[in-house]
Amino acid sequence: MDDSKKTFYQKVKEAFKTVISFFDRIIPKPKKISIGNGTEVQPPRSASIYISIILIIIIYYFTQVTKFDLEQLFTKFFNFWPFISRILHPEWSYYPIVLPKILETLRMAILGTFIGSVLSLPTAYFISSNIHKNSRFGVFFINIGKAYLSLLRTLPLLVYAKMILLLFAAGSGPIVGTISLSIFTFSILTKMLYEYIETIDLGAFEAIESTGVSKAKAFTTAIMPDILSVYYSYSLYSFDINVRHSTVLGYVGAGGIGVILKAKLQGDQYEEAGLILLAIFITVLTIEVVSKAIRRRLA
Repeated sequence: MDDSKKTFYQKVKEAFKTVISFFDRIIPKPKKISIGNGTEVQPPRSASIYISIILIIIIYYFTQVTKFDLEQLFTKFFNFWPFISRILHPEWSYYPIVLPKILETLRMAILGTFIGSVLSLPTAYFISSNIHKNSRFGVFFINIGKAYLSLLRTLPLLVYAKMILLLFAAGSGPIVGTISLSIFTFSILTKMLYEYIETIDLGAFEAIESTGVSKAKAFTTAIMPDILSVYYSYSLYSFDINVRHSTVLGYVGAGGIGVILKAKLQGDQYEEAGLILLAIFITVLTIEVVSKAIRRRLA
């Protein structure tokens, strides 16, 4: 090794020793432990100390990159109170307009969840690798199907709504929202289902298939009873998510309560917006409680 490399490694070693000595000064070492024969052992420092220091450095770095100003955050936060005060005093007389839009949002979520759930089960069957592992072209089509699902999950729900909205005439918001929720439900639920199917023991399935029946018949006989409760539970979970998402779809004109919420917030009508937000909160909370109770019964 030439002198330049030796000098470099020596500098690195000295820098490392300097860092260690710095830690020794600011962070005391654990007390030595005496063992039976009188020998003293120096326990190592906990790794959490070094991890905490590294995290502090990373957080500091990203606050500088993002120009995050904590002082400005607290200063601007108090400017939020006039807006909050108006939101917390809802205009109760506005409920005849809010109620139909809430029902429209629920219809979108219910129908979108239903369509996506119905399509997801047969698709999950066709792209489950353990079901079709002996098929000649199975692996190819399974990989194509999973790649297509990954593509569907890549795009946000609002992007679907905006793209589908271009295909329909003005005023077709609820249809657009329903189709968007169907695609979203289909992509998420299919992934969860085929991943669950691929973990199931196929002993009963293979035994029934060996009698000469088709894969589909063996699947419905041996596997369907095992996955039905999970399928229903996943569908309810998707419905729970869709109710929340459908309130936002109105921001791009895809129907639901979000349409009037956007208009009220942009029109500085925060009292009416407060009633809308309250209605959304009650709806979401009610559906969450009911769906949790049903999923608990299915478990």
